[in-house]
Amino acid sequence: MRVLSFIKTIKSLGVSNSFFVFFYRFQKFIGIFTLLLPIKKTPIPKFSSITSKNKSRTLKENELSIKEKSLLKADQLIEGKCIWFSSKTYAITSPPKWFFNPLTNQNFTDKKTHWSKINLYKLGDIKGIWEMSRWNWVIIYTKAWKLTRKQLYLDIMNEWIKDWCENNPVNSGPNWLCGQEVSIRLLHIIESWTIFDNFECSKNTIESRSKFILEHLKRINATLYYAKAQKNNHWISEASALYIGGIILKKYSKKYSKLGKVFYSKGKANLEESIDKLIMDDGSFSQYSLNYHRLVLDTLSLIEILRRNSNIEKLSSNFYNRAKKATDWLKYFIDKKSGEGPNLGNNDGAYCYQLTNMKYEDYRPTLQLACNIFENKDYLKNGPWNESKFWWDIKNNQYEKTFLKSKLFTNGGYGILRPSDQAWCLLRLPKYTFRPAQSDPLHLDLWINGRNILRDSGTYSYNSTGNEFSNLSSIKSHNSAQFDKKEPMDRISRFLWGDWLKEEKISKLKVIKNITKISSSYKSKVGSHERIIKVCENGREWVIEDYLEDFKENVILRWRLYPTEWELKTGQIKSKLATISFTSIHRFDRFELLTGEESRLYWKKQIIPVLEIESIKCPTKITTLINIE
Repeated sequence: MRVLSFIKTIKSLGVSNSFFVFFYRFQKFIGIFTLLLPIKKTPIPKFSSITSKNKSRTLKENELSIKEKSLLKADQLIEGKCIWFSSKTYAITSPPKWFFNPLTNQNFTDKKTHWSKINLYKLGDIKGIWEMSRWNWVIIYTKAWKLTRKQLYLDIMNEWIKDWCENNPVNSGPNWLCGQEVSIRLLHIIESWTIFDNFECSKNTIESRSKFILEHLKRINATLYYAKAQKNNHWISEASALYIGGIILKKYSKKYSKLGKVFYSKGKANLEESIDKLIMDDGSFSQYSLNYHRLVLDTLSLIEILRRNSNIEKLSSNFYNRAKKATDWLKYFIDKKSGEGPNLGNNDGAYCYQLTNMKYEDYRPTLQLACNIFENKDYLKNGPWNESKFWWDIKNNQYEKTFLKSKLFTNGGYGILRPSDQAWCLLRLPKYTFRPAQSDPLHLDLWINGRNILRDSGTYSYNSTGNEFSNLSSIKSHNSAQFDKKEPMDRISRFLWGDWLKEEKISKLKVIKNITKISSSYKSKVGSHERIIKVCENGREWVIEDYLEDFKENVILRWRLYPTEWELKTGQIKSKLATISFTSIHRFDRFELLTGEESRLYWKKQIIPVLEIESIKCPTKITTLINIE
């Protein structure tokens, strides 16, 4: 059965994509990359304060907080305080130890090995090493220098860049291993150069930058086919880096102008193809992840800003149409009061190209910038989420209050019920066109007055020493039903599920008088589940009906709750936020309030209450009634 599941999964992934993944691994195995991409010294690009724009930025009264918070971040780095994945602060040296992983408290020893010969999982979560080598710190120092013109920020930034380049020769060590990581580093430095001097610098500075760009583009280009086969944000990130890096070379470098045109053309073609294939007709992104959706939108916004700045011809109309759809999608998945959203899908802590000083969980900066770039309007009123507009000198656009209604995203597989601005829910439809990130069919996320009452588990880490990744991506870590203590899909490998689920019945959304109703269902080899959700127009009362059948031993319905005090009574739980009552056509065999784990920030966990309702009678129906206090 497992072999059959694997064959079916290969077919779903695409035979050609599976071939290119195999081809990439075969090339690594025979050592071809050591010949195609030899180890060499990394060119050292410098920031020089001798520019045509030598005055610090004049701030208006309502912009003074930008300076205060930006300098605080830069000064904390100088003091040796650095935040990994927006969650934990670790002590660092200056320059940092590029191969020390604070998550595991270990040093990576293969720093002189060719990237193709490195074991990615040798020392736990390698993302702990990659984080500093994404170079998001150049943005922090650039902003501080731009606001003050203090030489201190410039000197430290150049010192870190020089040290990194000397300790990370081209194609050696973990920081050249992943094409997307190389792309993120390159896009960060190009973003910084644009803000710093907009390439109004000496010929020598241009050429040193061009050499640095060229080595990154060569590395990205060599394995772009592998990124394409992944059908995820790797393809978009790497195509974007080729596109923008190519633009810089062809426009500013005499020596590498022809190569720049080649990379620009290839990057443009892949960028447009990736957006066309990975952003669906309803705006959903292929990875079924809110965090990765943000990463894609932030990447596209940056790319469009840099394109305009370079006076390069527009991308295709389809590109802008897809970007606008992805922007519209995000509006529905963000809580207007808190700016947060469901912990949907995999969340690796990626927070790139950010020019704001707001917290990681707040998606409003991304949404506001994307609306300005792709819709030419403000989605939100003036606020701290406008800081990116300050740095890119984007004038205020027209603000129109948007009223969102309930909606089905039939391509991506989501149902959104929005009876009011204060109350809304997400239902994860059992539909996976692309590789599913988590086993989350019919998961329900409920938001009331900015609080995530019923919540998703998150990710924690992709390669931790325990079972956090596999446990948190399991059906048991979602607000859904688990049959016979098994998964509705087979886990084939760390990042791959088999037997992708499909809707048994077409999901429906109806509005009858004052009641909005959504229904969806699936049938797997371990059980069948139909979920119907009803809500009144004020969003104060929610009814969830779960029809559960085709299981052999038992079914467990779980509700992962907001971390507050919940009082357990017979068939009911109650807190200061809500009263939740349960009924069934059969007596419950177990009704228990337990604890579970969730990870809302990468590499950070907390304990939350989890209600489990178990039944051994098949079929059964369980009704959940939620009354908001």
